[in-house]
Amino acid sequence: MKHKHEELIKKWADGARIERLIAGGWHEEKSPQWHESCDYRLMEEKPDFGITATLVFDEVNKIAKFSPFGTHNVDMIFDGMTNKIKEVKLL
Repeated sequence: MKHKHEELIKKWADGARIERLIAGGWHEEKSPQWHESCDYRLMEEKPDFGITATLVFDEVNKIAKFSPFGTHNVDMIFDGMTNKIKEVKLL
């Protein structure tokens, strides 16, 4: 008898990323258990995204922080899958 998730198991073995439905939301499964009672799917690729912002230096705390005021001076590109910064450009 064919396993309910056979096609996904093969794709996962070939390197595809898998998500499982948990409490109404999809979450990545690094090592799926492939329970037949669970719902799995291929992880949807999320595109990179950018944010343009105003970064200022806080003299009191000696840190850089974002400000709602002023001219935008930094452009950041984030990886859509990990949300980590990939590129920063000063404007």
